[in-house]
Amino acid sequence: MSISLLRDMTEKLPLSLREQVLGYAESVERSAPSIAKDAGVSFTSRFEDHIVFVAGLRKLFSIVSSSYWSLDNSTALLSKSNTSVITIAGRSFSRGSEAHEQLRTLLADLEDALSTSGVMDLMRLSLQEVAEAVANELS
Repeated sequence: MSISLLRDMTEKLPLSLREQVLGYAESVERSAPSIAKDAGVSFTSRFEDHIVFVAGLRKLFSIVSSSYWSLDNSTALLSKSNTSVITIAGRSFSRGSEAHEQLRTLLADLEDALSTSGVMDLMRLSLQEVAEAVANELS
């Protein structure tokens, strides 16, 4: 169930991003019994669904966040050396560029959705801590 929810949720994302999110979620799904055991919680299908879904969300958040901050920090450093734009493979990147703004908007929207749904705190926890939080929520 959780993999299908993630598929639906990531359907309109670029293929490479979607594959990274789903691939990670599938690996967590295979490891869910061990994750539960390591966290000292009971393994159930509900636990598996929740941990897999949260893992997929964490992967998506991680990719979007790191992409945005890498570009933002890189362009900030470049501007200190009077370089405002860099071009890679014919595409220009700068603060305020289309790519920068798209990533900024995506990150803000994702953070808002995760906060609204009450799972933002889970994005920065280890997988074991997520397992414990999910188990507590289900009990």
